[in-house]
Amino acid sequence: MDVFSLPFLFFFLPVTGLVFCLVPRRFRVFVLFVASAFFYAMTSPVGLGIMAVSVGIDFLLARPIFLCGKGSRWGKAAVTVGAAKNILLFVTLSSISQLDLMEMPLGVTVYCFTSLGYLVDLYNGETDPITSFYDYGLFCCFFGKLYVGPIISANQFRGQLGTLRPSLSLMGQGFIWLCHGLAKKVILADGVLALGTQFKDIPYQEKTVFGVWLLVICHLLATYYTLSGFSDMARGVGALFGMELPENFHYPLQADSVTDFFSRFNISANRFVRKYVYGALSAEDNGKLSTTLNILLITILMGLWYGININYLAWGGVLGFFIVLETLYGEKVLHRLPSLVRWLYTFVAVVFSFAIYSSGSISQALFYLKTMVGLGTSRLWDNQVLYLLTSNWLLLVLCVVFCSGFISRQGKRLQARWLLVSQITSLAVNLCLFVAVLAFL
Repeated sequence: MDVFSLPFLFFFLPVTGLVFCLVPRRFRVFVLFVASAFFYAMTSPVGLGIMAVSVGIDFLLARPIFLCGKGSRWGKAAVTVGAAKNILLFVTLSSISQLDLMEMPLGVTVYCFTSLGYLVDLYNGETDPITSFYDYGLFCCFFGKLYVGPIISANQFRGQLGTLRPSLSLMGQGFIWLCHGLAKKVILADGVLALGTQFKDIPYQEKTVFGVWLLVICHLLATYYTLSGFSDMARGVGALFGMELPENFHYPLQADSVTDFFSRFNISANRFVRKYVYGALSAEDNGKLSTTLNILLITILMGLWYGININYLAWGGVLGFFIVLETLYGEKVLHRLPSLVRWLYTFVAVVFSFAIYSSGSISQALFYLKTMVGLGTSRLWDNQVLYLLTSNWLLLVLCVVFCSGFISRQGKRLQARWLLVSQITSLAVNLCLFVAVLAFL
């Protein structure tokens, strides 16, 4: 069972919502905790056991960390054990999945680093302990955010647990976010990924410059719409139960610098790395060398966030290279350029980085990069590439339009001028979108 499956939409979610509304408010956290455990059991029974042990250990470690306090030997030992356990679990499971020995259990990244952030905040005195295991389990493992987050802090989450009373406006917004997330994943991401696979299946000796560019762009769009879609679904499901989760992707493909792209792409993970890694190392930007090393540290770790893979590491390093150039030399130059030129530079840089991210190996990535700049082939395109392009032009146009923010901006303008008309239009459009999603499912 997945959040984009019919059993989830027409059985699990309605039944959970009905029970949630019928029970007294003090039992609502327990209902969502049990629902999250059941959802995980339906997805990965083995993963449920791993998650229960991991989260249970962290819950027990929190008590000595809080009682002993910052600077104490036992408090430091407990937070060190918690950090080592979570990092080791993530690295081990990710490495095993890369070797195809076992599929990566759902949500490992989310609950490991959510829990780790809590232990560090508790040690530093930035949050109070969560005394209920049900509260803690829901904080780490809420079924809506197990796919890609967002990663939230205990302070962000705890304040909402006592007031789980969803309003009609919040539920309406939740339905809209859920529809948008489903459409991004089921219609756009899956569709453009299938197209990218067709470009990838073209034999190496027949690949053209234009074909490889389209291949990489398709994988870039598929990655963005998959991650963004899951994040929107998480926000939508959370809102249906009265929880407000933060935005995780804010139109990163509209960025006008690689630095801007990086700050818009997986926002909560970016904040986590900056606070708990960059901040923990007390890194300071003292000179060009220090700035370069600090930026590369953050971007490489963000690459490894998606798995222990040399291509992801290299992807983070390439993004870091562009960010270093912008930080040290390019800020004044970029601001003088027209906005279209800044966007075009950013898009090309991001596409080149995703030639590495979407490849199966470094050698394949180098082949893609060489072909994209015209080395190793004299052909710009061929009939097969043109056929795939003309057969899927509508899908590509929709992908471009929805990643541009154009629809969102027009909706806000309509809402500002004619509120009632915008609400009726939004309801009709999103109902049609939901029907379209069901057709694809």
